[in-house]
Amino acid sequence: MQCWFWNIDISRQDYFWSELQSGRLRQGWGYHGRLDLRKLKGRLDGGLGLGEEQQRAWDRCHPMLLYVREDDLAAVKNVPSRDHFTIVKVTGGYDFKIDELGDYGHLLPVAIVNTFHKYSRVVPSPFINALNRERNPIRITYAHTRTVRELASIVPTSDKKDKPEEFKDKLRGWRRSLLPRLAETLKSTLSPREAERLILEMLRRDGMDVLWNAGASEQGADILCDVQLGYGLLSKIAVQVKMHWGEDYDITGVEQLEKAFQSHQVEAALLVTMADKLGNNVLERIEEAQKKYNIRVLYGEELFEGLLKLITDASLDLA
Repeated sequence: MQCWFWNIDISRQDYFWSELQSGRLRQGWGYHGRLDLRKLKGRLDGGLGLGEEQQRAWDRCHPMLLYVREDDLAAVKNVPSRDHFTIVKVTGGYDFKIDELGDYGHLLPVAIVNTFHKYSRVVPSPFINALNRERNPIRITYAHTRTVRELASIVPTSDKKDKPEEFKDKLRGWRRSLLPRLAETLKSTLSPREAERLILEMLRRDGMDVLWNAGASEQGADILCDVQLGYGLLSKIAVQVKMHWGEDYDITGVEQLEKAFQSHQVEAALLVTMADKLGNNVLERIEEAQKKYNIRVLYGEELFEGLLKLITDASLDLA
């Protein structure tokens, strides 16, 4: 049994929830019959290649045909609301049927297993952090397989056990209310070098062995990190830090990280931007780069929550 993280079109939450209740797990980029993954696979197998829109659909959705299997579990984000996720069990193979909205033709038959509030006491915080970070439409998760299976085994209940603890929920609300103020303060006082130092200290706090690599010879990486994988194994990560605010339309950070893969022989890369939102051109550029490299982006609420914890940590010693 494999476990998957599943993103939806968040503007269609009610629709996706209704479809799950009807036993269908859907994905986008399925607005025409020529995008049926079975047809696309036939073209690839026949050496015919794919057009641009066909390639886009294949890149995002092909796991539904090739890798997702009956009895696999999927944690579907943001259904029935932003504060919830739903675990479903796959009950059959891939099919294609365009819905009444004219899209979301890719589908898998599923059964709802359980629905959780993200801040339920039974849901581990590392799992939620990973789920919130995931930007790919469909991605297998190995690190959180055990958690997904354990959550799937919990008997659904309507009592308070599956509701967030009142104080825990309030605490998160207080933290969220501070994030815009932190962003405003940093925007008016932070220098580019201090921004890199902040991210460096945040990575160190998270247990990474960090080298500050900023300067004329950075070769695509402001920061280089060694991450312990266990058994004496290390993974090398390049980090690029950008002081962009509001909506980020600058693709140079992605291009610099692509250079870092060649210059520093890293296995993964992280783009950190102070922006609240990524522009469509940046999202498209990241998706293009992810076809070749393991690149992720840290920005917005997730970033500022991490910085808030760092700044308010009284035990932090920078001497």
